[in-house]
Amino acid sequence: RTERASKGSDIMASAEFFFRFESASASSVLFLLCVAPFAAGLNNGVDLVPPMGWSNWESSGCNVSEALILANAQAMIDKGLQKAGYSIVGIDDCWAEKFRNKTGHLVANSTTFPSGIKALSDKIHALGFKFGIYSSAGAWTCQRTMPGSLGYEWIDAQTFAAWGVDYLKYDGCFMEDFESVLKDANRRYPFSPTPILRYPIMAEALNKTGRKISYLCNFPWQFWNLYKDS
Repeated sequence: RTERASKGSDIMASAEFFFRFESASASSVLFLLCVAPFAAGLNNGVDLVPPMGWSNWESSGCNVSEALILANAQAMIDKGLQKAGYSIVGIDDCWAEKFRNKTGHLVANSTTFPSGIKALSDKIHALGFKFGIYSSAGAWTCQRTMPGSLGYEWIDAQTFAAWGVDYLKYDGCFMEDFESVLKDANRRYPFSPTPILRYPIMAEALNKTGRKISYLCNFPWQFWNLYKDS
């Protein structure tokens, strides 16, 4: 897990993965998504080098808002992190309303994201960053404050593409409804044959949108301690 920043850290207190940046005034935890050198992937020009950026989870958790995201994006510019190659600004869990709308689409939380996700994405792009968002391969996201994408991968992938999303972090909580979704797969997915559910089907859904979206699969938390180093 990541190390939390000190109390003296300013607005960019911390974020989600593996790379620690030291500055004269504060220390900030940033994420570095490492791509395995021999991993197979599409030759689509995405992530030819490891993508780097900032996510809010370690610093604010569910206390997230469009104001917080925009303030941290500006802080990345002011601190010189954008010039150093940190190109992604991402939202983690808790950004949506608890239930989907009547057409089955995710809806931004009207209190914390009053302008909507598309408007926020446009502002992040205007600052010169790529925009990242979060979902889960289950019925709920890990904090159970908003729906996950299980059974709605195709709808959500199209929504993310329409919003201008460039990067998806895909968690692994509340996947217990997998079997019921599998039985209804032919109706839910316009793919032939239907791909394996959970992580692979979201990958295919994202690819079929026509938008280049980086895809981070966050391995299910139930397996974190399953195997230990000898």
